[in-house]
Amino acid sequence: MLGLNDRPVTGTDRAYLDFYLGLRIGWAKLHHPLLDVFDARARDWEAEHGRAPEETHEIGEVVEDAALFRYFMYLQRHTQLLMKYGPHGTHAYIESHRAELEERIAGIAGLELDPALEMPDYYADTDYHLEKGGYWRDDLDGPVYDFGTRIHFAGLENVGSIHRAKTEALPAGDHRRVIDLGCGTGDGTFGLAERFPEAEVIGVDLAAPFLKWAHLKAQERGLAIRFLQKDAADTGFDDASFDLVTSTMIFHEMPAEHIAAIVRESYRLLAPGGQFAIYTAGELPTNYGLFMMDWHAKINNEPFMSDFFRADLEKPLLDAGYTEVTTATVDAFKHGDKKAYGSAAPPDPRRARAGGWRLVTGRKPA
Repeated sequence: MLGLNDRPVTGTDRAYLDFYLGLRIGWAKLHHPLLDVFDARARDWEAEHGRAPEETHEIGEVVEDAALFRYFMYLQRHTQLLMKYGPHGTHAYIESHRAELEERIAGIAGLELDPALEMPDYYADTDYHLEKGGYWRDDLDGPVYDFGTRIHFAGLENVGSIHRAKTEALPAGDHRRVIDLGCGTGDGTFGLAERFPEAEVIGVDLAAPFLKWAHLKAQERGLAIRFLQKDAADTGFDDASFDLVTSTMIFHEMPAEHIAAIVRESYRLLAPGGQFAIYTAGELPTNYGLFMMDWHAKINNEPFMSDFFRADLEKPLLDAGYTEVTTATVDAFKHGDKKAYGSAAPPDPRRARAGGWRLVTGRKPA
């Protein structure tokens, strides 16, 4: 397990994180036996009702009182809490390095923050991922998020694979100016700078701690990326001033009206002929998948996720005026370890834990 800046985690911290990672992988592998339990119970439900359970509430009637289902959901929530707030969890690990991290962050130069920027209510009022107070109040929220993400996705190689797969799938072109909306801690933005080395690359995000950490990582990687604190729905940049606009894994964390506002802003920012690319988790092809996602949203405190996975993600692009709107499937973990994350998809699409992400693209008419 690698920690901050790819430094090995050792000793007790390493033992604890290995335990948590093993617990996480074990939880992910329960998807398959849980579906077997559902299938067996669904046959009984069908015998009673004369048809198979189809709606999500019917699926709940079938499986929610099963011991394995309750264990599965309990494990999901409490492994998350354990990872965050256990005696050797991410917060404890980061806190033990606070002085070093604050010194490094204090030494960065060129970051453009806006202390007067008001957080949107939906963002300020939500403790995403059970993170107390959100990710925007403490300077070390950036490394807390990064470290937790590495554990969540069962290793650094899977995090890297997610972003590498996106970068490879992006539309080619002579992009001179590129902006990443909702750039977070910068991992996806770094790939833009590497894929388009001649372009000016800009990343914007609401959270100052994320931007500080992203800026520091970019400097240490020798990447000339400009990071600014802005709302992706109102960036303030000039009309038609970018050739490529991207966003990665942000739309499931906001209400539909804010998604539409960001898409409209992307359209305003693009020069004629420019392209917008949204990279996010894949569609859920069955109501069983939606049912499980609804529970994940409740357990992990992601209040907009259920609506997001039921929405047509191409529609806001078409409404904004984009043409050539398409959705492509991206094998997000092709450079990582699908087996470790429990994401290799057998023939039954309900069993697919992860791996098939979406790249939704559109072009502004020339």
